[in-house]
Amino acid sequence: MGVADHVHFMGGRSDVPDFLLAADLLVHPARKENTGTVILESMVAGLPMLVTGVCGYAKHVRKSMAGEVLPLPFSQVALNRVLEKMLMCDKDKWINHALEYADNEDLYSMPEKAVEAIEKVAERLVNAF
Repeated sequence: MGVADHVHFMGGRSDVPDFLLAADLLVHPARKENTGTVILESMVAGLPMLVTGVCGYAKHVRKSMAGEVLPLPFSQVALNRVLEKMLMCDKDKWINHALEYADNEDLYSMPEKAVEAIEKVAERLVNAF
């Protein structure tokens, strides 16, 4: 389809924020994804997002109204339709929603909260024996 010369797989990089700030839209059509940390990184950068509902952090896209979440099961036709709509419309509302949500939500202490929850469960299990 003529896109091979326009797609680059660059591996891990330290300058990802530069790419997020230069992008028009994050498309994350994951088939299997525990969290989707790139969703939070994109939100902080004010980047509108198109993600699949399989991503754990897709809930933040819904809650913030900073993009679109594709329903499951995945449909390429649905992705194409929503992507076209997103590319053709004014993205300012999604940008503003993403930035406002990132400013007002605690997106950064999730790992610590997960550790606390695991430690509580472990403590209960130890005390049960």
